[in-house]
Order: sequence, then C-alpha cells, then structure tokens
Amino acid sequence: MDLAARSFHVSLKPLLPQVVGLSLLLLLASGTSALTTGNLAPLALVAAIPITVALHEALHAVTALALGAKVSGLTLAKAGRLVVGVGIVLGSMPLRQWLLVTLAPLFSSPILLILSRLDTPLAPLLASTYLYNAVGSAGDLAFALLVAPSRAARVIDMGDQLRVEDGELRLWSLYLLDFLGFFGLALLFVAPLALLAAAWTQGRLELLGLLIAEISRLQNRDGVTIVARAGPGLPAAALLASAAFEALTGRRRVTGLRQAFLRHHG
Repeated sequence: MDLAARSFHVSLKPLLPQVVGLSLLLLLASGTSALTTGNLAPLALVAAIPITVALHEALHAVTALALGAKVSGLTLAKAGRLVVGVGIVLGSMPLRQWLLVTLAPLFSSPILLILSRLDTPLAPLLASTYLYNAVGSAGDLAFALLVAPSRAARVIDMGDQLRVEDGELRLWSLYLLDFLGFFGLALLFVAPLALLAAAWTQGRLELLGLLIAEISRLQNRDGVTIVARAGPGLPAAALLASAAFEALTGRRRVTGLRQAFLRHHG
C-alpha cells in the first residue's frame, strides 16, 4: 500500500452535509431527553449559547492537558468560508488519546442531563447547555467515526481539520458517516411531507402497520382542535429513504470524499 493510502487529511468542508445530518440526529435524541426534564425556557436557551461554547472547548482543552497533550490555542472552525464554530488547536498525539480529547464533551452530556433534572434554579440553563453541547458534538463525532477505524499512529488536530499519520482511511467508515448524515437529513424532509400527506388525506399514514403520521380533529367547548402526531413509522420511512439514496448515490459521494482527503494530504 502506498504512503498516500496510509496517511490522510480530514476537513469539515467536504463533510458539511453529513455533519448537518448528524447534528439533526443528535438534536432529535438530546431534544427529546431535554423536553422530558420540563426545564427548557426561552431565556435559558439564549443564555446557554456562549456558556456551551466555552464549556465545550474547555472540556477538550482540560482533557488534552490532563493527558499531557499540548494546547496551542483557539481557532475559528470553518467549512470553506463558512464559520461554523470555534475549535482548539492541538499538537500531535496518539490515536486513543486524541479520541478521548475529541469525544470528551459528548461523554459529558449524560452528566449535564442528570444535573438538569435536579430541582435547582440552574436546571433550565443546564438543560439548554446539555442540548447545545450534544448538537455541537456532531463535528467531533464525524471526525471520530472516520479516524477511529484507521489505526493511525498519530493525529494532528488543527481545530477544523486533521492530519492523520500512518493510518488507513476505511471506506466502510465513510459509508457509515454518509448514511448517518443523510438519515438525519431524511428525517428533516420526511417529517413535514408525512404530516402534509396525512392532512391531505384527512387521516393517518402507515408503513407496514407502523404509524408514520396522523392528523386528528378533536371537538371541545372552544371548537375544533387539530392534533398532529408522528409514530415509529416516521423514522422507519426516513431510514428506508436514506438507505435507497445511499444505494443509488453513496458510492459516488464516498469515492469523492476519499479522493479529496487523500489528495489534500498529498
């Protein structure tokens, strides 16, 4: 195997659709959990934005320092010219160490969720921070999905891009990330379409006996209340749609990503 295949470079720009899709999946999972706390509040949602950014990057930095890695500073995380956040610049480190640093904020999410369920004045702020921190970990998770299977010797983290030394970029990890990303995007598009179709048919949509979406009208003293709800058939429909999309177009996208990452490195 040549040197190019044993080293590669990963950046956010080519992965933007997949990272957005992962963000939607994390939003669905964390949003459902956060709503069950009953502590989400508009003011807390606003106040938690700068707090989450600071906490997220601090968790990266503290974990890196605890493991003996060098933290060089902060940088704007960009996908091309689009600024998508901030990131810390790290030195070269072994793969396992890098994975711990990269996933540290995501690993902290259960702790934030538990704290947000406590009956304290900070509960709304903690619930919002939990939500934003989980969603903001999409880029970290995308990088980890690509780099973890590579068995790389070392990873150089520059905030919004990585240089992976002596590691093989696995095709299956690219396919997995691509599928997960477009599954998240499929949920975004399938949900409103399913609700519109249910409203059009004035009933319910099902997939193999599973409820996709239902529109019902409830008569009460104030008139008629329209209730919309989705069922387990909705993610099943999105899963089938994304699987079909991956089968038809995934090979072209994955091949393009692999060539871009190997070419950039070379």
